[in-house]
Amino acid sequence: MAIFAGIVRLNANTKISTYEVESLRSAFIRKTNRDVFEWQSQHAIVFHYDSCALSEYPARYGDSNESISVFSGEPLFKYTPSSFPVDRQEAIKKMHTEWRQNNWDIARYCSGTFCAAHVLDKENSDVCLALTSDKLGIRPIYYWKNSHLIVFATALRILEAISFIPKDLNIQGITEIVAFGFPLADRTAYSGIRTIREGETCIIDQYGEKTVKYWKWNATTKQTFSSEQELQTAYQNFKNAVLFRLKNDDAAWSFLSGGMDSRAIVSLLRSLNVDVHTISASISGSQDEEFAQQFGLKASCKMVKKDIQYFSDQGFRLDLAFLTSEVVSHSPANIQHPNVIWSGDGGSVSVGTVYMDDIILEMLKANQRDKSIAYYLSKNGNGVPLKLLRKKNRNNLIDILTLGINEELSRLDGSDEAAKFHLFLMLNDQRRHLADFFEEEDMHGLEYQLPFFDAIFLEQIFSLPIEYRLNHRFYTEWFSIFPDIVREVPWQTYPGHVLCPVQHNYAKLKYQWSKTQPLYEKTYWSNRVLPAFYGLKNLIYRSQGWNIISRFSLTLAAIAHILGIGNYNYLLKAANIYVHYGRDRVK
Repeated sequence: MAIFAGIVRLNANTKISTYEVESLRSAFIRKTNRDVFEWQSQHAIVFHYDSCALSEYPARYGDSNESISVFSGEPLFKYTPSSFPVDRQEAIKKMHTEWRQNNWDIARYCSGTFCAAHVLDKENSDVCLALTSDKLGIRPIYYWKNSHLIVFATALRILEAISFIPKDLNIQGITEIVAFGFPLADRTAYSGIRTIREGETCIIDQYGEKTVKYWKWNATTKQTFSSEQELQTAYQNFKNAVLFRLKNDDAAWSFLSGGMDSRAIVSLLRSLNVDVHTISASISGSQDEEFAQQFGLKASCKMVKKDIQYFSDQGFRLDLAFLTSEVVSHSPANIQHPNVIWSGDGGSVSVGTVYMDDIILEMLKANQRDKSIAYYLSKNGNGVPLKLLRKKNRNNLIDILTLGINEELSRLDGSDEAAKFHLFLMLNDQRRHLADFFEEEDMHGLEYQLPFFDAIFLEQIFSLPIEYRLNHRFYTEWFSIFPDIVREVPWQTYPGHVLCPVQHNYAKLKYQWSKTQPLYEKTYWSNRVLPAFYGLKNLIYRSQGWNIISRFSLTLAAIAHILGIGNYNYLLKAANIYVHYGRDRVK
């Protein structure tokens, strides 16, 4: 686990002020017992904390008091796609050296998930800041700048806590958060704060800002191919992705659900003779719980099972992270890297093409982009809460989601519209998928190993036609190559996707996506009273959000919800988001 943040002054005639340094320091440090590394030059200050969860050495390198490179995550630097990655410290030193020589595309040799900041502040020379993402941009860096100052951090909450950074709401970004759970493109909830995108290095100095795209995904798929060969290649690439991240460890923690993604990982770890300790968090009596239990026993894993009765307001991913942190901290298991957890994030969308189906595929093949976007938004329940908005904003925001998706699709290279749409999902939904996990990384202290986000593995997967991958078709065939153990126990499947070929009696088990049988029963209090209470509680706050939404509409929605006139939970949640991001930031 590693986080970093910094301030760079672009004017060579002014130095970093004590106020600026203390503002960043107080925002950066939430646990006072942490040994935080500080690097300071005439025009820059950088904070870096690395718990050394991945390596015994912190992920940073500086060859003088003029320059520093700080990292979060693991680059997995390889000189050739088939070679074994060099040691992390060697990779960091190599990339630092290349950046000092203005070789900004050196990250093209990396297949891991990471982000980095490089500062060069030579005496009698211009100061330069370079921010680099991995090829998918999984690990975020946020930054704000004006004509003379840049502030950057791996967590948005750090920039939010600095008083001299303005937090004017970005009406498009905040509305996308309401609709999707994340903003599209490089937007955040704030108009002046951006995030770096996938496969890029953003270079900022006193002359301006430029972006070097060291890696571009192309929406062009193979027209002819051998299924058997592609399945074998995908298996070997994925096995390498696991092997390269495992290194010499002989024991590991891994999530294990009742689905395919975590099972793929655990089966390969066991085939490599790794002593796997699994963590399963699921609803009691569900397919997810039962199938995870069956496979864990079959694979001879040491299992920790946690029943989940409900999810808190912070969401499932953070609930799972803090629960896992507690399990790991109290476990007597002898594991070399106990705070590193293997996770199947990314598998269902990258390989299984979740969110796409045969209907949207036909629309895209017929070049009906607007129609396909409308279908996608409708199917997934993504929309603008028009009833909640002030009248003056309704016309401006009614098509804002379609506009944002169209812009994202138009920027992608390639001729295959279906492949473009899948890339849009990967470079937005999946790029932001773990943002909340990384936001709280300093508190839960975990690091995830994410082999489904391996760049070499994905490069081959993305080259396959969408119709071959759609609805887990390719994934189910791919499973036939894995160790036999993966097919000896049933797994949970998505609605409308290829059914599990393993026979099982699931009639009495709760199904995650059932529309008629909820995973857990909600009481009137939790389903009606509490959402209305928290919705109405927003009325006491001063917030820029009230420039977007109507107090009167919120009040009506809360009253109607608590009386059972209708289900207005979506409006109440939207109000929470608009008000939260705009609180106490009124000019």
